Amino acid sequence: MDLTKKIIFIIIPKGYWAIFIVAILLLLLGDSYFTFGIILINIFLVLIGLKFAIFVHEIGHLIFAKMVNGIPRRIIFGNGDKVCQFNVRGVKLVLNSKLDRGLIISEFEDTRFIRCKLIFYACGGFLANFIVAFAFILLSINPEAIYFSATFALANLLLGIFSLLPSYTKIQGVKIDSDGLSILKITFLKKSTLQESLASVKLFVAEDYFESKEFEKSIVIYEDLQSKIKNSKYLNLFLSLAYMKLGYFQKSIELMCDLLPSIDEEAFKNLKFIIYNALAWEYLLVNNLEEADKFSKLTNQFIENNEFIRGTTASILIEKGQLEEGLRLITNDVDFNLPNNQSLSAAMYIGYAYAGLGDNQNAKKYMEFVDLNSNVLDLDEKFLYERIKEKCLIIV
Repeated sequence: MDLTKKIIFIIIPKGYWAIFIVAILLLLLGDSYFTFGIILINIFLVLIGLKFAIFVHEIGHLIFAKMVNGIPRRIIFGNGDKVCQFNVRGVKLVLNSKLDRGLIISEFEDTRFIRCKLIFYACGGFLANFIVAFAFILLSINPEAIYFSATFALANLLLGIFSLLPSYTKIQGVKIDSDGLSILKITFLKKSTLQESLASVKLFVAEDYFESKEFEKSIVIYEDLQSKIKNSKYLNLFLSLAYMKLGYFQKSIELMCDLLPSIDEEAFKNLKFIIYNALAWEYLLVNNLEEADKFSKLTNQFIENNEFIRGTTASILIEKGQLEEGLRLITNDVDFNLPNNQSLSAAMYIGYAYAGLGDNQNAKKYMEFVDLNSNVLDLDEKFLYERIKEKCLIIV
């Protein structure tokens, strides 16, 4: 499915299309069915309106942030897997697979009157929904049978009201306060706690540097935040990964191992499998297969059928000589039209496995794919690729 179709089905999911088709059929049948068709069309429009209202809500926060000299860094639309992302005038826009909520991350460098600024910023979402709702109400003064304007007004009113209720939700496993709860907290929190909260926004700046492979810059931010955020030990995870990408494998292992005594604490509940999987990969890099296998098995106790976990597990199995078992795990993870890090890492180990099985034709096919796209590989992946080529003695 191409990107355009994916975006259409995120905004208008298949279930919504089913409602629309049934509604059209009822309208065509006419008579007593016509009224039910109209009802379904209006339900369909409300559902679409709620998706539209999410965009309105986050844009409202963006505008209000700029009005008090905030710097919007990222807007995340939805939950689930990342489908696409764009950079628009310095703001990263991320669209995920399930468009059911939104999140904006903004930075405030000038902290004067910060409490007032944050309250104003938090009000931006629901006020934008109410303004748009009022505009649609004006347009629906003389409504037809299908209340297009009224349904969009209702959707924005609903989202604006619900965002004011003190509650929290989760996006990508991170607990996010509603606008109403944010306003209450900002009003009563100590200034030192507010400052710490503002500092944590830098995590997203560091993540942007990491994604753009500027690992040294991300390390500077992570190490600075360790001195500004209480209970910041979890930052070792990100530091470890960044140092690993720079080739400091032993340091990355040490940083990650420092987290193991705290692994069963509540703060690490959602990070446990990531830590284990990272350690499995890091021990693979230093060729300690016993430790790599141990942490790989621990990872698989928590999560299965994830491409990152699957890739690490398969790589370790192939290094241990369990070639066919490793191949079965990652054979479908290579997309020759999409030479990204995951696809290339899988390809290098598939080539290694085929070489071990005596199938040099397939081995060369996968190794050449990696070689042609080796500029995409990070330093840790390049290190493994060179080691693999030496082992399987294939000239690419």
